[in-house]
Amino acid sequence: MPIYRLSSSFVEPFPVEVKGESFRKENLEKIAGIYDETEGYFADDHLAALFLEDNNPNDPGNAVAVKIDNMQVGYLAKSAARKYRRRIAQLNLAGPVISICNASIRGGRLMDDGEISDFGVRLDFDLDEFEATKVDPKAVRAKPAAPARPVAVPAQENAPLFAQPVAAQLAQVRGAAQAKAKTKKKFRWNIITIGAVLLALCICVAFIQAGLQIAGIIPTDTPKPVDVMDAARKTMQANEALYTPTFTLQATAIDIPTETEVILPTNTAEPTIEIASTERFIPLPSDTPRIIFTLAPLPTSTRSLAGPCTCKPPDLNCDDFGSQREAQACFDYCRSQGYGDVYKLDRDKDGRVCES
Repeated sequence: MPIYRLSSSFVEPFPVEVKGESFRKENLEKIAGIYDETEGYFADDHLAALFLEDNNPNDPGNAVAVKIDNMQVGYLAKSAARKYRRRIAQLNLAGPVISICNASIRGGRLMDDGEISDFGVRLDFDLDEFEATKVDPKAVRAKPAAPARPVAVPAQENAPLFAQPVAAQLAQVRGAAQAKAKTKKKFRWNIITIGAVLLALCICVAFIQAGLQIAGIIPTDTPKPVDVMDAARKTMQANEALYTPTFTLQATAIDIPTETEVILPTNTAEPTIEIASTERFIPLPSDTPRIIFTLAPLPTSTRSLAGPCTCKPPDLNCDDFGSQREAQACFDYCRSQGYGDVYKLDRDKDGRVCES
């Protein structure tokens, strides 16, 4: 049966993931051998072999099995198996093909319950662009066993896969890990038990106290903090009512004229309003605090509250003003409002109106 070495020119290492490793955890533990289970096992120099399983009942005509050290560790995913078979057909590799490539194994860390976590296996070739080089089966050798790893026994019917000393070491490590896990579990249960006992004791004390209060042995009329605070709050409100003065406000309606007179100054363009003010007192009962209102009555006539003139039709001329100052004030006001010389009062454009 021909054997082909798979190679790729990609950058990402070990891109192909193997599926179903959790069902072959025992084989992966044997492959990993003795290692520091607290840190887990990791190695990137294993040699994996890929076999076509056309008669696989779960994926007939498509399944691709993966083996390491002659022990099956999983399968390619269905989509990955289809790509692998398609690439094998493109390379015109006929017959039952066996491919080999580098493999990475990760996992096998000792967990708190004394069990070993699952392993993960990944393969170092690109499914879409790998190349296959035929190699001599005699030249294919698996990774040499490291000193800390077990040595496999030659395949025999019903023969153990590892030498007895190595199996004994594995059992010893596993037994120590399980004993440690049991100690941790027992400690956790002790903490839970102590907490449950304390909770039950508190509940019993509460029931006993309630029974003594019902029997009248313990008085139940002890004022609660909420009642004391409520009494203090009511006392403070009563004191505030005693020392808080009460004011009564009485007002009398006064008719205020609705028209005002605007007195325009003669030396400025901006009009000002001068309003004479009087002080009126509203009679109130002698025993009531009095509030004095200062009202400013408005004059009875006005020309305009907005300005010296409206800056709108009808048109005005110099004869419509009582003096040159009034005409000048109207002119300056209309210019300040953006209307310009709306009444054509500045004939010579010197800024002074109605000069003659």
